[in-house]
Amino acid sequence: MINKKVSLYIHIPFCERKCNYCDFLSFQGTMERKEAYLSCLLREIQSWQQELKEYQVESIFIGGGTPSVLEASQITRLMEQIKELCILSPKCEITIECNPNSATLDKLRAYKQCGINRISFGVQSFEDKELKLLGRLHNKEQGIQAIEAAKEVGFTNINVDIMMALPEQNLKSYENTLNQVINLKVPHISAYSLILEPGTPFYEKEEIKKLLPTQEEERALYYFTRDRLQEAGYHQYEISNFAKEGFECEHNKVYWQIGEYLGIGLGASSYFKNKRFSQETDMTAYITKKEFKKAFLEASEVTKQATMEEFMFLGLRMNEGVSKEVFFHKFQVELEQVYKESLQKGQREKTIEVLGDKVRLTPLGQDVSNYVLSDFLL
Repeated sequence: MINKKVSLYIHIPFCERKCNYCDFLSFQGTMERKEAYLSCLLREIQSWQQELKEYQVESIFIGGGTPSVLEASQITRLMEQIKELCILSPKCEITIECNPNSATLDKLRAYKQCGINRISFGVQSFEDKELKLLGRLHNKEQGIQAIEAAKEVGFTNINVDIMMALPEQNLKSYENTLNQVINLKVPHISAYSLILEPGTPFYEKEEIKKLLPTQEEERALYYFTRDRLQEAGYHQYEISNFAKEGFECEHNKVYWQIGEYLGIGLGASSYFKNKRFSQETDMTAYITKKEFKKAFLEASEVTKQATMEEFMFLGLRMNEGVSKEVFFHKFQVELEQVYKESLQKGQREKTIEVLGDKVRLTPLGQDVSNYVLSDFLL
């Protein structure tokens, strides 16, 4: 009987064009390059066949980049390989990330037919001026049409990513975006603040930095998001994620709860068999690879202390917090024994609360989460 659980992350690094804020491992690619990459992906999945026999796959996330820039037939081949080599849970959540301009009706229909059951749209805004500034290739109308097309082909589990604290964004323009996504009746919304990452066009432009909202204005947008989505029937289950009942993202919860996951593809990270390792980040080196498990074989096992830190650091991002019982089961030591001073400090400052079995951030703690979470690094 198989009782081990694992999730798969599949990285598709191709984009039609890099956005002005993006620091992900992504770039443009020719049809030949995409086909060579897909062939390599399939070989990498096959290389893990023996290890994956011990596991049941609970979730799959096809991310990028922009997976929807691949042909529908290529995604279908990828899914066929996964289903052939892996044991999928009957309730396996299978997500693909899409951009509205490349998610055609035919592609969405093909995704549904090959077993994908969750769509995540990188919409970011329903304001054309903001989309243009971000470097997005779609407009407001294409964002709406893509979501409606996904519903038309039968998808019920749909996420929309939106961004706040954009240059020149104000409460009115952001409210338009938030109301639009609510009116589209999608069951999951991820709402993130823009972060200027080194190496991106936005980071290099001083004029962009001058147009950003103040920290107080950014907080006001966050509070508005939280209150408006709660009013509309969405449950906040993580700092940036909101869902209708039964539509929390199971794949992301694997990361936050320190479950096992195997990353496939260029630069993909894994936590598998108590080891952390990452795949090659150079495309030419990757597509000529003969041995895919080198990083895994060379990686050291993760220490108990490092796992404890990550368990707290990621688990406290979730509204339900972390379970003292699960902590003890995982580490064979009481949570209060390891984190006595951090808990006392958090309770004194009213950033941490302990409710029965659960340790979680208060609303104040969520506001200053980076500061609070740093106290749980041993």
